[in-house]
Amino acid sequence: KRMPYFSRETTSFLKGIALVMMYVHHFFTFPSFWPAGVQYPLLEQLAPYLGRPMKLCVPLFCFLTGYTYFFGRDKSYHYSLRKITDVLVSYWLVFLLFAIAAAACGYNYSLKGVLLELFALERPTMVFCWYIYFYIVTMLALPLLHKGMGRNLWLDLFTTQILLRFGLKGAEMVFHEPLVHEVIGNTLQWLPVVLTGYLFACYGGFEKLDDIFPHHPGKMFLCILMFLLVPFGRNIEPVLVLPFAGHPAISLGNVLDVLITPLFVFAAVQLYNALLAGKGSVRMDREVFHVYVVSALYLLQQCPGFLQADPVCPALSCIGAALGPGAGWHAGLAAGQTGQPDQHTQKQDHVLNEKNCLFALAIQTVFD
Repeated sequence: KRMPYFSRETTSFLKGIALVMMYVHHFFTFPSFWPAGVQYPLLEQLAPYLGRPMKLCVPLFCFLTGYTYFFGRDKSYHYSLRKITDVLVSYWLVFLLFAIAAAACGYNYSLKGVLLELFALERPTMVFCWYIYFYIVTMLALPLLHKGMGRNLWLDLFTTQILLRFGLKGAEMVFHEPLVHEVIGNTLQWLPVVLTGYLFACYGGFEKLDDIFPHHPGKMFLCILMFLLVPFGRNIEPVLVLPFAGHPAISLGNVLDVLITPLFVFAAVQLYNALLAGKGSVRMDREVFHVYVVSALYLLQQCPGFLQADPVCPALSCIGAALGPGAGWHAGLAAGQTGQPDQHTQKQDHVLNEKNCLFALAIQTVFD
């Protein structure tokens, strides 16, 4: 039985990186979301160049979903429904708190709007939480799709990267209702990345990359370059467009994510193993989702003046939370530890989980 190329702690580290990218993407590359009077000229100039590289967080989460799904023992619909329920319950809790705040500021919800936002199909409150419905679609599709994969690499690549894309693109052109169009469009863009993660696990993609990049001093230098530069390869996405049925709508930028995301993960894993492994325990697995949805608090546009006006403070707070108390290994770095964390550090990591830290952070920010 094939074993994962990296550990659960490394997976949590990768999720922490994706969270930091997400915060930079959301807070610093959408100047139009900043309240009136907030200006950062340098950030506004950099926004067009940082937006796409930092959005690598999305294919990174997608890739990890597919990669870890392969190694799960239970691939039934019962498992998928349980995962979907866990996500929705957490999402609904945060949505309820935000909706109360928005209603208190005078925002009027319709019954239809609330029902749609319960599944993130409309998002006047949870602005960037479209990934909720995409996760539901993914977890409903994986129990069926995985049964046809794992027999032949080339057939799997053709099915997941060509046939699936053209099928979804055809459906997108047939259904013109905006909501259906959006769901199909995001599934077209990101589901192939999820399946790429699954195939990398199934066929030992990272082990093959190890054979391509043998262990020598130059490997670490190359991994540092890949870690820093690969995200910026997404900036060429706008020019990678092919016509389809008379429409310039088949973006090879989607294929680009399939190629560069594994390289970024490979480089990040090498750096983690060389610099951070053994510095402490990482406990982000169950808390990443809470960090994600709570971050929407700072973009709650229905409450002007109710929250902090300056995007820098909440962004730094969220980044600190992603890499801070719940992540654990920061303590080892700060103290210069080289071995396993002591009992006091382990106890702190157990008690100060990310969920408690972030909800406290959100409440504190409101009243600041």
